[in-house]
Amino acid sequence: MAETHRRMRSLAVGSGLVAVLGAVLTGCTAETPADEYDHVAVCVDPRTGDRVEDTRCGDGDGGSGGMAWFWISTTSSHAAPGVGQRVNLAHGSYTRPPQTSRVQRGGVPAAGGTVTRGGFGVSGTGGGG
Repeated sequence: MAETHRRMRSLAVGSGLVAVLGAVLTGCTAETPADEYDHVAVCVDPRTGDRVEDTRCGDGDGGSGGMAWFWISTTSSHAAPGVGQRVNLAHGSYTRPPQTSRVQRGGVPAAGGTVTRGGFGVSGTGGGG
């Protein structure tokens, strides 16, 4: 009986440590959750104002190959254009938000849609500000 009680206590302690460790590690992630971004960006050809595939902009703030990131606030509820559609200049800016903003480059669905906090299930392609 004492052996069974000792095993149960050992199992309970081990399970508790795993739960605490999991909570600590989850809180230490470098990724910003999708519902906490202040701005998201779509890749745009500035000559035409049309959205292009995000892969054409690269990882830098200024884009690449003549393409540029167009930043849209997640608190504005503005619609992001779909790929091939023109951006509405009144709904965002080519200027990167302040360094204090939490931002994400890319991750907006190719079909476009309303940009809201938590509105897109975003991958880790962005970066903190």
